[in-house]
Amino acid sequence: MLAFKNKTFLFILVVFVLMFNCQNKKNYTDADIANEWAEMTLFITKNTPGNSPTYASRCFGYIGLTMYESVVNGFPEYQSLQ
Repeated sequence: MLAFKNKTFLFILVVFVLMFNCQNKKNYTDADIANEWAEMTLFITKNTPGNSPTYASRCFGYIGLTMYESVVNGFPEYQSLQ
């Protein structure tokens, strides 16, 4: 019974922390989102063990396409590749 109470307490603590840490008031622009996505891609590529240039270039292509498709619906002047 003690283990159940500890798990419940831990769950409540995590929910409480997430509620107050997820209230980011910064207004992101489309460029900010794209820049952060690109920085994350570079970080993952640099820190992936066994990464080859072929693997990295393919990943950049797929991730760039995914980034484009995720924001293209917000811009009526652009068309999806779908």
